[in-house]
Amino acid sequence: PFSNMARGFRIFDFCGGIMCPCKAVFFALRYPRGTWEFVLVPLTECFVYGLGYSEIGYILLWDGRQVLWTRTVLWLATVPIILNQINGMAAVRIYGVDLNVMQMYFSTLMICFGHTAALTHNQSLKWLFFIIAMAIFGLICFINYHTFTAAEKHYKESGSEIDLIIAKRIRLLAVIFFTSWTMYPLFFVLSVEGACVASESVILVCFALADLLSKNVFGVLFWDTLWNLQDGKWSSYGTVTFFKTTDSVTKTAISTAMEEEFAKQKASRSDNPPAQYPFALPDAENSIEQELSQLKQMNHTMMATRQFSSLDHLNDFEHSDQRYAPGVNAMPNGSPGSAGSQGVENPVQLSAITKTGAIHSMDDVVDHVRSLNQALSDLLVTDDQPIRPPR
Repeated sequence: PFSNMARGFRIFDFCGGIMCPCKAVFFALRYPRGTWEFVLVPLTECFVYGLGYSEIGYILLWDGRQVLWTRTVLWLATVPIILNQINGMAAVRIYGVDLNVMQMYFSTLMICFGHTAALTHNQSLKWLFFIIAMAIFGLICFINYHTFTAAEKHYKESGSEIDLIIAKRIRLLAVIFFTSWTMYPLFFVLSVEGACVASESVILVCFALADLLSKNVFGVLFWDTLWNLQDGKWSSYGTVTFFKTTDSVTKTAISTAMEEEFAKQKASRSDNPPAQYPFALPDAENSIEQELSQLKQMNHTMMATRQFSSLDHLNDFEHSDQRYAPGVNAMPNGSPGSAGSQGVENPVQLSAITKTGAIHSMDDVVDHVRSLNQALSDLLVTDDQPIRPPR
């Protein structure tokens, strides 16, 4: 069957079969920046061009037409990968349904209906399958248009020099994407399978050029934008939602209000700790080990106060010249810090407790320390323990 094909197209397949392995090696040598998606696409193209160079890649239909079946394999293998890479820019939803993942399924349906239209001899069924494939094609273009637009808008609003360069690159990627993808249905209409305007040799070369633009040129620019201008991740990832439901709007409003309230509480509690506490609350960056150490110090202080026989003894200690000091066991006679007993390293000053005016007995001291422990567990803000939501 290859005898009816132009020799120039065979040379074109040979050149493509050499170029694609070079591209795969280029990305493979840049691992981990060259991820498996960028390696698999050119390897699949190499497989298709290799079969196209021989007679194996073609099937001869009963009406004498020759169909390159390996091109359908190429589209089925590479189109979902390309769409999955574009999905990393932004999310598009309708009524809360994520269309980015669904479009990879839609792309498979589009290719199947398009290939069925190419093989169908009945003209009515041929164009029916083609219209179904074009409807799915329009949905995919709709999703990716809003994905590119949302990503470009984000980088433009950022204002930095590198983000403006990325925004221009995204616009260029969008132009290449829609131009190359529009070429496929146009060439189908002009081909022998469609209106039979152009010869099979010309259409095969046109399809090969479309593959070169949509996979090789687009892939290299996409990789350069993702890894050379960024760190392998799109910082613009957002959501474009159409026809929001009442529940989704309500949930979004509640979530936003709670996040704002949490931020206010975190700022106020970090900058202005309560004055009645005998120590300053730690910042949110302090580790939880420091907070546990303060709790342990307060417990040691509580145990120390139990050794005083009366409140007068406590007040005498408050007005004495002896104070707790880090590493010093200076305590009144017979107290836990004297010789032969274990003192508390850097404890909380007891004078701050007695000056509150609410201490009338030793039980009040114990209750006050317990309340401080409870307040500490409720109010401390750490990275591991978020602020409780407002009630």
